[in-house]
Amino acid sequence: MKRLVRNVWFWVLLLVAATNLVALGGVVYNRSGVKSEFKLSQRELTCDCYHFLSKDNSGLELRLKWRVFEVSTHGLPYMMWAMEGHGGSPLWLDAAKLESLGFAKSQLETQKTDLMNGRYHGRTNTRDVLLVLELDGPTYQLALERARERVAYSSGKDRDLAEKGVAAEESVSSRLFVVDAGLDEEAVRARYPDSQRYAIVHGQVSVQFDTSSSARGRIQNLSASEINVPLELRSVFGDMKPSSTPWMGPGSDAPFDATLAFGKRLEPWLVGATKK
Repeated sequence: MKRLVRNVWFWVLLLVAATNLVALGGVVYNRSGVKSEFKLSQRELTCDCYHFLSKDNSGLELRLKWRVFEVSTHGLPYMMWAMEGHGGSPLWLDAAKLESLGFAKSQLETQKTDLMNGRYHGRTNTRDVLLVLELDGPTYQLALERARERVAYSSGKDRDLAEKGVAAEESVSSRLFVVDAGLDEEAVRARYPDSQRYAIVHGQVSVQFDTSSSARGRIQNLSASEINVPLELRSVFGDMKPSSTPWMGPGSDAPFDATLAFGKRLEPWLVGATKK
């Protein structure tokens, strides 16, 4: 019996060791080449502080604060279209784009018919795709312009909220937006060659239908939005607190500069960081 127990533990330990080696090999391969490199600040990176403060964990992780610019929500309060890390349905992710991402037209029509006839069964039509992250580019400028426009046609309490929105866009809100999607990395990179402005990452897109029953896509998630902080850099982020929501004004994060690299597996890691 004791021999059997020893054998079981041997194979368990061997499996754990093999799993760790595979994971380590993946990390080494990912970091063997840099495909994009971003210069970020507390605007784009926040601390997963509640996880960090847990007694069960002594590590520290940062989380990417990415956004989706939803043109269709122009008339809604600022807070509704400035959400970070919660996905969204951008104008460019229409039915034609969904088909280019592998969503069969026949499936979209079937799903639409089921919804119209009350036969929705809770199934989500989701695909793994490549997403393009844009840092401080045209989409951020558009978001800033939209925030300023709201001030011009608002009054009273709405104007106060709109002015807070402008202040947040100018100094607090993330400048990191998902601006495109594709399936072929080489083709996507050809459209976005600037590796300091654009990074390609893995993510998920799902299907939804708007009020006109037209198929639209929704950015659901980024597969690698959590970034581990190495021990030698933890002092830079040690006093960080969770960022406040953008429309409430500046958060309590201590200012910093960080360099984030995206490797061969399109996964990010922290290259360096300094306090401001």
